[in-house]
Amino acid sequence: MTQPFEQQQKPSPSIFSANGRLGRLSYAAWNFFVYFIAIVAVGAAYGVLSPIIDANSPHASLDFSNLATILGGLFIVLLFIIIMYMGFILSIKRLHDLDKIGWICLLNFVPLVSFFFTFYLLYAKGTEGSNTYGAVRTTKTWEKIIGWPMLVLPILSVIAAIGIFINLASSPKSVTEISKETTYIEQKIASKPVASAVKPS
Repeated sequence: MTQPFEQQQKPSPSIFSANGRLGRLSYAAWNFFVYFIAIVAVGAAYGVLSPIIDANSPHASLDFSNLATILGGLFIVLLFIIIMYMGFILSIKRLHDLDKIGWICLLNFVPLVSFFFTFYLLYAKGTEGSNTYGAVRTTKTWEKIIGWPMLVLPILSVIAAIGIFINLASSPKSVTEISKETTYIEQKIASKPVASAVKPS
C-alpha cells in the first residue's frame, strides 16, 4: 500500500535552472526583478568608478583611471551575460509552462516577431495541472504584487501608442498648417530690413 508520505510533491527547480515551469505573474515579476537589479548595479558601479575615471577628480590618477575603465568595461560585459542568461532561462521556463520546447525562445532574436513573441510569453495561459515539464509552480506573493503591474503596463503603453498614432494620422492638415505658418514667420523675419545702427549726419 502506498503511503501518503511517498506522494509528497517535489520542490520546484531553482529559478536559475532551465528546468521547471514559470507562470505569467512569476515570469513578469522575475523579468522586472532582473532588470531592476541590473540598473541598481550599473548605478552603484558608476558611483564608485566615475570619480576615479574622471580626470578632473582629486581622486583620479592615470594608473587607477585606466584600471577603473577596464574594470567598468568587464563589469558591463559580465552584467550583459547575466541578463542574457536569465532572459533565456525565464523564457524557457515560461515556454515549459505552455508545454512548449525551450528552443522556441530563439524567436526573441527575430525582428518584429520578437515583439509579438514577448506578448505571447506574458499573456498566454499555461497548461493546467502537470505537463511534459512538470507540475505547476506556485506563484509567490511578491511575484503577484510585482507581476500584475508588469502585465498591465505593456497593454497601457500599446493603447497610448495607438492613440497617439491615430491622433497624428487623423489631423495631418494641422501639422502641415503649423509648418507653413512657421515658414511664413521665418520668411517675414528674414525679409524685414534691419535698421542702421548709425544715424546719418
